[in-house]
Amino acid sequence: MQKTEDCAISFYFASYGKAPDNPYEQLTGFQNLIYPLFGLAAEDSALKLSTVALATLFFNTWNAPHPENPLSRSYYVKALAAIKHQLTQKDKCTDDDIIVSILLLGLFEVGAAGPKMQASTYMNRN
Repeated sequence: MQKTEDCAISFYFASYGKAPDNPYEQLTGFQNLIYPLFGLAAEDSALKLSTVALATLFFNTWNAPHPENPLSRSYYVKALAAIKHQLTQKDKCTDDDIIVSILLLGLFEVGAAGPKMQASTYMNRN
């Protein structure tokens, strides 16, 4: 990974990837699963690519008026390809990291569509 991705990953885990404080949140969320899985994942794994896609999207949200950029989108596309490949392998299709990867890409899609959805929601109110 390069400097932007490293900064984004550090920002993501410091801001969003912390283990929850109360026991109820530990039972209901999946964010606390990401950090341990991320450390064990290969560079080209679906989990690592989807985490970097979401991290760069969130990082850019804080640093730019429009969060989605070619860097986050490129990791998103690579993560989709890695998920597709992993789902075709019988021994890999039920791993925790594939499930977490899919959830992360869902968050990416919501985050990437966020400004567009807010604008369309506001326009439809009138």
